[in-house]
Formats: sequence, structure tokens, C-alpha cells
Amino acid sequence: MTDRVHGFSKPMQALTGDIGFYTLTSAINIQPYGLVVPWNLVTQDVFPVTDALGNVYTSSSMSAYVAAYNAQQALDFFLRALALYSQAIIVEPVSVVTGTSPIAGIPTLQTPNTANGTSVTYYTLVVAVEHQAILPATSTLLSILNGCYGFIYDGSANVNVNFVQNLELSALQHLPAEVMAGDGYVS
Repeated sequence: MTDRVHGFSKPMQALTGDIGFYTLTSAINIQPYGLVVPWNLVTQDVFPVTDALGNVYTSSSMSAYVAAYNAQQALDFFLRALALYSQAIIVEPVSVVTGTSPIAGIPTLQTPNTANGTSVTYYTLVVAVEHQAILPATSTLLSILNGCYGFIYDGSANVNVNFVQNLELSALQHLPAEVMAGDGYVS
């Protein structure tokens, strides 16, 4: 038997529409490591610990464990902040990108030093949000994140997170059902 923690679902229950797709981009690691116990509460008899991404931690790898735990906490906090307004559906796994191109909307990722080859690493997460009309302005949601788990959204040059609507994916909800289902050509 499977117990659902929040709410319930019935067979044939479906999303109703007004779905928007949004992308979170951050200089803060938001990978889902699955570590929920802080290092100081982990007892020696549980090592080695393997996280959801397959990394193995021993009793001597405290700094790596703490970094992974903090990344999981940052992801969880973002999803909780978004859940204040709407239920988010994670569309794809967190992607990690390293490059030398500036990232729009994030000043800390605006200035990779391409002259000496310095690159930046950033993390992206795409979510679908049903009933997007109740979602607050992006700046309001990002203000909730400001100062928590390393997220900075204060209008300064230190901003390290952005959350924007993905207009290309959002436009897909307006296509005919035949196209969305892949059942054939629609003229």
C-alpha cells in the first residue's frame, strides 16, 4: 500500500490548464543529493553514506557531505517557497552547466573572465506551475529566497539567482491536442 503524504489523487485526474513553465537559474548548487540529516547528527555507524546521485561519503569527508546537504536544503527551500503559491512539477533534472558566457539576470554570472578562461558554473531547474495566475511577480518569489541558503536577490551586483517564465515551453500548452499527443500532422 502506498500512502500519500500530501493530498490524494484519483485515476484519470489530470492537470487543468493555465500551466506555465519556469526556469530557476542559480550560482548556488541546487542538486538533489537526498541528504536530509545534518552532519552533526550523523553517527559514525552509518558510514559510508551514499547520496541520491551516487556519491559516497565516509566519516572523513565532512566538507563534501556538508556541501551536498546544503545543496539539498537550498533546493528544498526553493520548492517550499514556490509551494506557498502553487504546486510545482519538476519537469527535468537539475542541470549543471559550466561555461564562459554571461547568464542573463544574474550579475554574479555576468562577468566570467573570458580573457583568462575563467568559467562559471550554474544550476538550472525547470518546473511547471499550474494556476500560474496566482504566482506572484518573480521578484516577490526571489525576495523570499534572498538571504536563505546562500541565495542573494537584493538588487546588488551579488545577485546569484533568477526565476523566469520559459515562454517557449509555455506556448506548447496552446497547441492542438493532436500535436501534444503526437498523433499526427495537424494542418
